[in-house]
Amino acid sequence: MALGNLDIARTWDNSKNQTVVSDWMEISQKQIDAFAEATGDHQWIHKDTTRSAASPFGGPIAHGLLILSCALRLTRESGVLTDKTWVICGYDKLRFRSPVRPGKRIRCRARVLDTCSVGTRSMSTIRLEIEIQGEKIPALIADCSLLCLPESGN
Repeated sequence: MALGNLDIARTWDNSKNQTVVSDWMEISQKQIDAFAEATGDHQWIHKDTTRSAASPFGGPIAHGLLILSCALRLTRESGVLTDKTWVICGYDKLRFRSPVRPGKRIRCRARVLDTCSVGTRSMSTIRLEIEIQGEKIPALIADCSLLCLPESGN
């Protein structure tokens, strides 16, 4: 399927209604600390091991938005997105379901829900589910709207 100067056949034909799974990725305390530095979110549940040990989480947890930011990387690595420039337009039905502790491994289950043309661009909606290794409840579930830009960047 060609949309203008875009070839999104791999995204549409191979992935619609098919779940693609990424490799596992470990979330480290170093990543959590770097995210806290970048965002200014130094809340104790992310960094204070003593105080967070007494919390319902039993220790530090990753920022939900850190996990969300890893989702697109994992989606791209899974192969569900073609090797083009994708711009996040928004998220629907975003739910943080379970905390991710440092040292845990996550992966993304991604499925193309819809793709349509927007002039010379394409818009895709992809269901993202971030699993935590060894856990039954996923870290997050979201429908992500992505705009695929033409090669020229127009």
